Amino acid sequence: MKRSTLIPLLMFFILAGCRSSQPVTQQFYMLELPQAETFQWPEGASTIGGLCEVAEVNLAPAYATHQIAVREDSHQIRYFTFNEWAERPGQRLTRMITEFMDDHNVFSEVVHGRITRVPDHIIETDIHYIEIDTRNGSFNARIGGEFRLVDNNGGRRVVLSRSIDRHEELDGKNVNEFASSISRMFSEDLHGFSIECMQLVSGG
Repeated sequence: MKRSTLIPLLMFFILAGCRSSQPVTQQFYMLELPQAETFQWPEGASTIGGLCEVAEVNLAPAYATHQIAVREDSHQIRYFTFNEWAERPGQRLTRMITEFMDDHNVFSEVVHGRITRVPDHIIETDIHYIEIDTRNGSFNARIGGEFRLVDNNGGRRVVLSRSIDRHEELDGKNVNEFASSISRMFSEDLHGFSIECMQLVSGG
């Protein structure tokens, strides 16, 4: 075969190979509150008076970035390469708490960030882990931490705390299902914490 013919053929196969190889697509996932009607409130639950500040969620450093963590052993995690949180989970969980408290009128006023007066109540949240656990051979969504209600009248006092210790086996190796499961479990515990706050303040 002539050299003048061989070079165009080689170029054709190279270009064809480039076209056939599909680039890996980066996938991004959101933590989101379920629909408002999902949550049932006890009879007589009433709004807590005063201003409530939602403090920034304190997330353990290993889980605070856009990377989604996978637990592979007791002291070993790795991160997905092409699957990430669309927003840092600490920031997103903070907004979820603020939106939930505001949407369901748990407090008379709810703020996050810059405030113009001293709040009556503060909600503090620690998240120790938020991960996919694969240690038993299946996919499990896990989230753990704590909610705290601080009474800020006349000095800071923690008057209520609620532990978060949830896990749920997923149907398959599906990161979207993982994000949905974490969103729901966190929201359920936030709902329970809100009821406890109302009952404590109202004396119920």
